[in-house]
Amino acid sequence: MTAENFWPFIYNFNPFDWSALSAVAALLGLAINIFLLATVYIGYRSIRDGQAAHVSNILIWAAEQMDSIKEDIQVIRNNKDPHNEFSDEYQSSARRVSAIFQRLGYMAHNGLINPIHFKNMWGLSFVLMWQELEPWVKHLREQNGEPKTLSEGAFSRVDFERMALKYEKHFSEIINRMQKTQPTDEDLTDKDKH
Repeated sequence: MTAENFWPFIYNFNPFDWSALSAVAALLGLAINIFLLATVYIGYRSIRDGQAAHVSNILIWAAEQMDSIKEDIQVIRNNKDPHNEFSDEYQSSARRVSAIFQRLGYMAHNGLINPIHFKNMWGLSFVLMWQELEPWVKHLREQNGEPKTLSEGAFSRVDFERMALKYEKHFSEIINRMQKTQPTDEDLTDKDKH
């Protein structure tokens, strides 16, 4: 009994087609590379979607903060005391509004809120509210024994002031138009006479 009769298969490696094996290996390498590129792309999309969700959550939080102080903003805007006498109601509202504006200003100043979204959504509000609350904030700083202005080294409500001053030039034209269209106290008195 010879080996040829005993084994049903005889392996002869001499005529083996190595180019076919090379082609199979190349196709396998290509498939692996495509798979790796697909996983990188999916990972990139997941990170991008996660960042977008994070930005959305921060903007939703900021909008909720702004909604929570609407009544306080009305109290501040309706208080037109020419002697800057601050009632208890005004001071309570001013504290809540300025604290929230300080938080939002801090987040915007430090890049935690997208600056473009921040400017578009609340930039004008910051400028208008700073114009309303500036006397009160300076009074608060004076009570706390600190400098009155940002340039002098004030630290209370500093990010509120910083963001308002940053956007003041950008929104100055809109504010001027708004002030021209608002009736003055004399206009309101004249209407009451008629």
